[in-house]
Amino acid sequence: TLKAKEQAQAARQREIQTLALYNLSKDLVQVINLKSLSEIVIHHINNTFNADAAIFLKDKENIKTIAKSPDFKQNESDHAAVIEALRNKIPTGCKTGIQAEANAYYAPLKTIRESFGVLGVIFKDEKLTATAKSDHLLETFAHQISFAIERLILLEEAQQSELLRQTEKLHTTFLNSISHDLRTPLATISGALSSILQNSKMKRINQNFLLETAYEESAKLNQLVGDLLNMARVEAGALHISKKAVDLRDLVGTVLKQMEKILKNHKIVVQIPAELPEIEIDFILIMKVLKNVLDNAAKFTPVNKEITISIEKKD
Repeated sequence: TLKAKEQAQAARQREIQTLALYNLSKDLVQVINLKSLSEIVIHHINNTFNADAAIFLKDKENIKTIAKSPDFKQNESDHAAVIEALRNKIPTGCKTGIQAEANAYYAPLKTIRESFGVLGVIFKDEKLTATAKSDHLLETFAHQISFAIERLILLEEAQQSELLRQTEKLHTTFLNSISHDLRTPLATISGALSSILQNSKMKRINQNFLLETAYEESAKLNQLVGDLLNMARVEAGALHISKKAVDLRDLVGTVLKQMEKILKNHKIVVQIPAELPEIEIDFILIMKVLKNVLDNAAKFTPVNKEITISIEKKD
């Protein structure tokens, strides 16, 4: 009868452990960052072992505390035990032969691939301390947590790789675009000047027209080079914003004046209310923004169709 009772208790204990591992694994699968992982781990450690917990992860050459229970207290031996557990990949701290004076028991968080950190546990019930170690339940918890951390790290590495790929693709697209924008005015300038050089008997009015065209394209080229220099300043953090109170009517008027030829084939409708406050902006930079937007509008709006510029105050 006693043997049957012991077997029933052992079966019940295995059932409890299996359920605890299932619940932990189910929750860890859903984590998307270290913060949520830490919260789940501390919750399950508390419920399963009636214990306080802390998670320490390797950060380059150091180890940092990611999260811990409010009552998780450490002494000097604890700090040494954490380092030993990480370095030697073995349990340290309370009830072990390494830094046994520590308040907590420290289990390494590791996989075959790498050692990530340490799980610290302070049992509130001394009986559970021995039980947790003898049935390897805490060790299994540590393995599950290690695999979850590894998954998050691999996910972050994959995201970084995708980000690098997208950045490289963006750079390629940018270079192709810049190459096109540089070649267009250069081709016009070269064509105009070669026409003048090759045709010495060209009428003066035609020469003037070609020279004027070349001059306008050289101005565009100069502006484009200036924009590239500004982009370089942005990248280097050296672009200074100079804000001042600006009347937006002046901004729109200046831009439209400079873009008369580009917008000549479109009807421009300007909708600006009479009472409009001045706003603090960098006039030159915002003017570049508006010119870029209008340049795109001119390119992709059919001839003789309206392009509307409207300004309104919100909130």
